[in-house]
Amino acid sequence: MHFQRIFMTSLLLVMYSSGWAAASIHLPFTGQPSVINTGWMAVDSPRIAGFWERSDHPLDLAFQKCAGVEGAGDYTIRLCLLSSLTDWEKELMRSYDALMYTLAPTSASAKQLKRTQKQWERFRKTEFAWIETKYNGLNGTMYQKWITIEQLMIVRERALLLSDYRARIAADTE
Repeated sequence: MHFQRIFMTSLLLVMYSSGWAAASIHLPFTGQPSVINTGWMAVDSPRIAGFWERSDHPLDLAFQKCAGVEGAGDYTIRLCLLSSLTDWEKELMRSYDALMYTLAPTSASAKQLKRTQKQWERFRKTEFAWIETKYNGLNGTMYQKWITIEQLMIVRERALLLSDYRARIAADTE
């Protein structure tokens, strides 16, 4: 349990310093301290606690189910994270395609979205490389988990953002 608190504290510091803490959570900040314990991870911040624990998204629920297996160790959790990363990559492409379908193909919005997505993909590639570099040379399975968590947060956030854009545009056109 002590290791889990150290892990989550480190993760929260990384998320906060990179700006992902506020951007990754789609829940209001109440200012009330809370502790959410999923068995393998306790989260002390209500702003961060929503990342998996309070999400009703099917991919987050699938991750919770996978990682919540009794006695799941670092290796099992990392496999769950890698599976979730793959699922979120697919969701990102599905969200992008749905958004592009919503926009008129020759519109300025569609053209700008294509340019933006290409720039985001370059960002993702360089950010993933930096994430792997910063943990380079550190031994232990926990660092592999951290790498995957940070990568997952980036992809998940973009997928949710594109999905939200599509929902707002669809609502405005109805």
